[in-house]
Amino acid sequence: MKINERQLRKIIREQILHDQAPGKVAATSSGAYVIDDQYVSDEEDHPLDQLQDIIDMGVTAVTDNDTDGETYPIQRWTQGLVALKAEHDADWGPPTRWKG
Repeated sequence: MKINERQLRKIIREQILHDQAPGKVAATSSGAYVIDDQYVSDEEDHPLDQLQDIIDMGVTAVTDNDTDGETYPIQRWTQGLVALKAEHDADWGPPTRWKG
């Protein structure tokens, strides 16, 4: 079976899109995290404890529905949340489950 150039380009494009697709994605919702429309964290928990919980669940990206609606890789999301924690440490107190 021969593949023409157009078919080959389509196959490559589909593979690239597949490779770039995020794995398990959580979304923020009023200070908590949601996966598949189900809350998986409690907004009353420390933000870093919530983050540790979703990391333990295998989440690879977070959609920030609380602010800009963008999807971030979990590493970038973690960096931002850790920096934010430093600014608001007195408000939140110490995390209890955070391993980072």
